[in-house]
Amino acid sequence: MLMLVIGILSEREFEHLGKLLSSPDTNLVKMLVHVMGGMENKPSFKKLLELQRHASADVRQEALKAIFRRKSNMLGELGSLMNDPDEKVQRLFLRYAAEQRDVKTERLLLSYLKKHRIRSGNKRFISLVYIALGKCGSDESLPFLEKDLFFLPGLGILRSKKSLRRQAAVSALKELNTEKAKTMLNRKSKGLYANQT
Repeated sequence: MLMLVIGILSEREFEHLGKLLSSPDTNLVKMLVHVMGGMENKPSFKKLLELQRHASADVRQEALKAIFRRKSNMLGELGSLMNDPDEKVQRLFLRYAAEQRDVKTERLLLSYLKKHRIRSGNKRFISLVYIALGKCGSDESLPFLEKDLFFLPGLGILRSKKSLRRQAAVSALKELNTEKAKTMLNRKSKGLYANQT
């Protein structure tokens, strides 16, 4: 009830709540950020964006939840979260990214994958990026995924079955699930070295 009252009052005058967000009490800040997720005024939303740089990962995570509740189409403009030092924040971002088709988010994830090739050391996280790309993306991602799937696309020569890039591309294509993605997966099953390591 107290948080509801704070939210109602802060809709009219955000300045006082804004000052409380500077408190060193992380739990208090998290509660206030949660309240901001139900608000509608512009100053509170601007503050949520600023809180993506807060020293506490828990606060950054709560701010992302609040932003998504208010404007889920904003994800594509929060690219810095893909480089957040806390993996929990990164994973939350990917979870939200996977919930809807969005061109900006798709291009953000494509840009990230072009700069961060999948390797044994980052396999688990980068695999999640590929899956999120498939769920939020479109056929615009196909040229990139084709290069990860095939060693020589024009000749239909696949990468090795052990290739992390091939495995990740297959996961993304299955999630993408468009007719062109299905066609590419069908090409994969008939491609040279389809059944070889």
